[in-house]
This record gives sequence, C-alpha cells and structure tokens, in this order.
Amino acid sequence: MNLNKFLYVLAGPTGSGKTGSSIKIAKALGAEIICIDSMSVYKNMDIGTAKVSIEDQKKVPHHLLDIIEPSEEFSVQKFLDKCVKTIENIFGRKKNVLLVVGTPLYFKALVKGMFESPQADEEFRKTLEKCESLELHQRLQSVDLEAAKRIAINDRKRVIRALEVFHLTGKPISVLQREETKPATYYPWKVCCLNWRRDLLYTRIEKRVDLMLEQGFIDETKRLLSMDYELSKTAAKAIGYKDIIDVLSGKNPCDSLSEIIKQNTRRYAKRQMTWWRSFEVSWIDLDENNGTEDHIVTQVLSQFGNIELRN
Repeated sequence: MNLNKFLYVLAGPTGSGKTGSSIKIAKALGAEIICIDSMSVYKNMDIGTAKVSIEDQKKVPHHLLDIIEPSEEFSVQKFLDKCVKTIENIFGRKKNVLLVVGTPLYFKALVKGMFESPQADEEFRKTLEKCESLELHQRLQSVDLEAAKRIAINDRKRVIRALEVFHLTGKPISVLQREETKPATYYPWKVCCLNWRRDLLYTRIEKRVDLMLEQGFIDETKRLLSMDYELSKTAAKAIGYKDIIDVLSGKNPCDSLSEIIKQNTRRYAKRQMTWWRSFEVSWIDLDENNGTEDHIVTQVLSQFGNIELRN
C-alpha cells in the first residue's frame, strides 16, 4: 500500500462495531490506528470504555490509549497536541493513518479547529447545575439559538458550557466557534460512518452493556475508587462509571443499574450521530442483512478506494 498523506477516518456511534472492523481495515490500508476517544485515554478504564484488547493491539499498532491516569483531567487541547505529534510520527515511518473516532468533538477540533475557550467559572456552573435540563436549554435558546438547535436538551454538559461561555465573553459560543477556529492539522480527510438502523443499534448497545457487567464492570469501578487518588471529574462522569458510582454510594438502587447504563448509552449514541450529520461523511448503512464485519470492511475500503479529499 502506497503512503497517502491524508487521514482515513472510521466513525460511528458506540456499539456500532468500529473496533473489530478497524483492525481489518487498517491492515488493508497499511495503516496504524489512532483512537479518538475521550475515555480510552485513561489507564485502568478498560471494560467500561470497551477498550480494544491487548491481543488486538498486537495485530495493528494503536495510539492514544492508556496515556493518562484516571486522576488527571483531559482536555481537547491536550488531545490535539498528542494527536498531531502522533500523526506526524506515523507518516514519518511511511505508514498510513486510520482515525477511529468515538468522540466527534475531538475530531472536529482536529480538522476544523477550536476557539480559545475561556476558563471555567465554577460558581456559575454550580448555579446552573441546580436547574432542570429543560430550563437550561430554554436559557440557551434565548442567547444562542444556533447552539440550542445543535445541542440536545439532555446534553447538560454542553448546554452548561455554552451558557458559561456566553456569561464569560458576552458572545454566543456558536459565533466564537465560527470566527475563532483553526484546524490543528491540514491533511485532507475522508470519513466513513457506520449507520445502523436505530432499533438494531440499540439492541447491540444493550447486549454490550450486559456483557460489560458480566465481565466485571462493577469490580473495575470499585478498583478505580480504591486507588490512592480521586478520580478526575472527567473520568468520574464517564457513562457507566458514573452510574455504578451512584449505586455504590447509595444514590441509586442496584436493580436499576443495567437499564440506567443502557439508557445513557443510547442517548450518547444518538448525540454522536447528530454530530456526524453535521459533517461530510460517506454513510455505511447497516441492517440485519448486511451488518457482518466482513461487509463493513468491504464497504469502507470501497469508499476509501474512491476517496474524495476533504480539506
């Protein structure tokens, strides 16, 4: 495979089958994999992040996994610094790059840029945290209708951040994102996004959550909590981990844990797909008749073979 200095990108919601397919795709492309995921960067958070196994990592080199402790905060800027260096390193070794994206925000920052975000205002955030999700979203609509249309009502983290940015700068976050962004890398790219029929995707998610719990998700969370450090705010709010922590602390009943994790994961998958619909992507439509791993690999490689570069 000849070296092509553009970024192959495999995307899709959680539970869509990116991990297994990506290894076969990377081998065919002569590529190394960069994991674009805000939670897989954490050490010792394996089951709940559905992190690629050590065995599979040996088949194809993987990057940006297990790079920080769960006690550390991780930011988009930290990711960009590490990701750009990794891309250059892989190209320098005459290998292609396959980005496997679980966190669309990180990918957007990489190829479209991000504005210099103001520091958090903890007191203002505490005030917002007391509000209901609908009230927060209505407040956002009043100051930044464009952002409100893009951000789901239940996505409290992003709604609060948008309100916080407006509070600190006096400008809507949607305006700042348009006017003050610069890509971290200028390599052209192409995204193939796995697009399961929704009911089938949700079934896959539910089965995966059941498997995680069987594999010891609760025990993994207990081990994290028993470490000599406190979990960072980012790590402690990860889907599944937060829900288990709430059960262990007595905040939520244990018998509802599985359904809570499934519900939150379904919501996250829906938000991921909303993100991807704002990009130029090649959709790989999947259902019960064509959802095999081999079919996914064939379809993605076909799209990459007829690549249309996106700058």
